[in-house]
Amino acid sequence: MSVVHSASEIIAKPLEPTQRRKPPTLTTEKRKEIAKERQEKTAAIDGEVYKWWETTQGLAVTLAEKYGRDANYYLNLMLSGAVKLKGGRKGNAYNAWLHHLSQTNNDGVDVVELGQENIEDYYNLTDEQKNELVKEFEEEKKSQTHGLRLGARARTKDVSVTCKKIEDLFTGIQGRAGVEGFYMIVRSNGDYSFKPRFWFTSESLDEYLRGAVRRFEPEKIGVLAEAFAISGANFFSYLKNPKEKVSHLKAEIRDMVLEALREITSNPRVAMSYVHFTRNIELVYRVTMQGWTASRFCNPSDLSNNIEELQKLRDALAGDQCKFVRLTDSQYNAIKQKYEAQAAEGLLPERQKRSDAGMKRKKAPKATADSESRAGGEEGGEGSSATLSKRPRVEGKDD
Repeated sequence: MSVVHSASEIIAKPLEPTQRRKPPTLTTEKRKEIAKERQEKTAAIDGEVYKWWETTQGLAVTLAEKYGRDANYYLNLMLSGAVKLKGGRKGNAYNAWLHHLSQTNNDGVDVVELGQENIEDYYNLTDEQKNELVKEFEEEKKSQTHGLRLGARARTKDVSVTCKKIEDLFTGIQGRAGVEGFYMIVRSNGDYSFKPRFWFTSESLDEYLRGAVRRFEPEKIGVLAEAFAISGANFFSYLKNPKEKVSHLKAEIRDMVLEALREITSNPRVAMSYVHFTRNIELVYRVTMQGWTASRFCNPSDLSNNIEELQKLRDALAGDQCKFVRLTDSQYNAIKQKYEAQAAEGLLPERQKRSDAGMKRKKAPKATADSESRAGGEEGGEGSSATLSKRPRVEGKDD
């Protein structure tokens, strides 16, 4: 476990904001329309990407069962090739000839010196020979690109280089905008060695958090986070008994439903209503719930304690199979007519009355000097003389 502090001294001149043209003024309706289209587009893209990721993970598991090895091995084969494809350049005859020359020469001579000593051989090559060398070179590069698999040493180096870039970004924004912060990074598998790392922009921030936050110990937090990440980062597996698992699942479902409602309505302050769902949600925001897998639609606290049923609903919400959808005009009118008919017949659930409804309520007892003194003594400790607060006397005024 390593805790590192930034050693850079920030001396920078604030950058003046760039003068930009004032954008055209849009009406409130137009802004809402643009925001709605952007949200729908983002949701559609997220759904497509999630489906692709689910398919990719399923293929990795299938390959692992069929050919052995871990599923992460095949995910690495499928996804790591993009690193080499980025920034790739088309090969030329000279590089292909130089590569071929270095492969056939085993004397340990530097490639540059080897090319200078045999440059006449390159000039004597025909166009057909150069094309053949380029073709062989491209095929070898392609095989290396698609066969990429990072080893333990390469992974450790990659993480270290990334940490350095993060720290440089922190230091830069600290000088430009004046910020303080920290980050923690831990590995999520045991295929390589890398100690948990905490980095603070200043040592004083580390000292303050250790004293101000109870049990803030970066060394212990890093070890616990690493153990949790390596075990699969599944908090549900850490719950010991069925009661804790049921409570966790119901709370997770409740949060996911509320987050989905706030996302589709673009209202971060909206509250979910299960009992009066039609009146407070469908008729107000013109949205409804689709794909609810439980036996009845109600508050998650009122659902059964069947863990499999709760997990199925949670997975449906996470996979976008259970979600809020917007109502069409015909659907909205049908729901409104049905609700008004039920209201006229008195079939809608009514709010429960208080148990003491219609009864005269008792007044709160008045505070006495003794009770106030005792309360003040308990709060102020021994030796404190707490008395009843009185309105201060105004000088020059008769009683």
